[in-house]
Amino acid sequence: ANLGGRSSHIDHALNIGVGLADQMRAKPADQAVAMMTIMSRLERSNQLMVDMMLQQNQGRLPEIAVTNEAPIKHMAEDNGFSSDEDEFDPEADIFDHVDKNTEEEENVDDLSTRFKGKKPRVVPDETQIFVWKQARKVGSDFVQDDWRNVSQASLVKSYNSHPEAIMFSAPLADAEVPDLKFKDKKDLEKQMKSVQSGCGASAAAATKSLAMLQEECDKLNDTAKDFRNPDVVITDSRGEMADVLDAVRHKLLSDLAKTIADAVKLNAWQFNQITMMRRCVKIFSY
Repeated sequence: ANLGGRSSHIDHALNIGVGLADQMRAKPADQAVAMMTIMSRLERSNQLMVDMMLQQNQGRLPEIAVTNEAPIKHMAEDNGFSSDEDEFDPEADIFDHVDKNTEEEENVDDLSTRFKGKKPRVVPDETQIFVWKQARKVGSDFVQDDWRNVSQASLVKSYNSHPEAIMFSAPLADAEVPDLKFKDKKDLEKQMKSVQSGCGASAAAATKSLAMLQEECDKLNDTAKDFRNPDVVITDSRGEMADVLDAVRHKLLSDLAKTIADAVKLNAWQFNQITMMRRCVKIFSY
């Protein structure tokens, strides 16, 4: 059956062959004959239309049944959606990695906490301020220009003059670098080299402090193991613990505190030197 196109009988059936003007001019007898002819042709056309529709329905129904079954079966196998609302979810592959517990623990009552930095700013105490002023020689205990005359040359050499401590000393200029010609440049180079050596000496003192802390912690760890070991007999545990605390205190104050104080003195001297260098830049820039 021709399901897509029109039947060739339709055009022929609808081609009556009698125009409206011819019908108006015809005689009554001729009009009756013409009317009978028209009715006969209309009946034949109607029958042809019915036959054609039956043929199309008979040929199309099986195809529609097959066509409707395949998509339904395919959708049932592939989509796996429980309802039409779940068929399209634009955020199906988006996962939220926010820790809900963290959100719940946030303090939402105080808004000022949301504007604080990650690391709190350190407020120095009186001891810090006193030690720093003493190292720099500034404040009410000193004359106005005493800070200019601070010198830690001997302290710098004690930390970086040994051949094995060369990594804490300012390196020499490369051999291929041309010599400086002007006095102000030479003086600036000498001053920067001195400050760099002081920076290295300060690092040497800080790293020595860390090494001393590690050594003392190892000793404390061994002592703690002895106290926990049931095989080790301690006749006077309170006296032993007091001796250990006294030794730790002496180590902190005599050795560790002295080394850290040297680092502070070196940093203060560098601070003063860089202050004068910055002032020179301002003065000689005019």
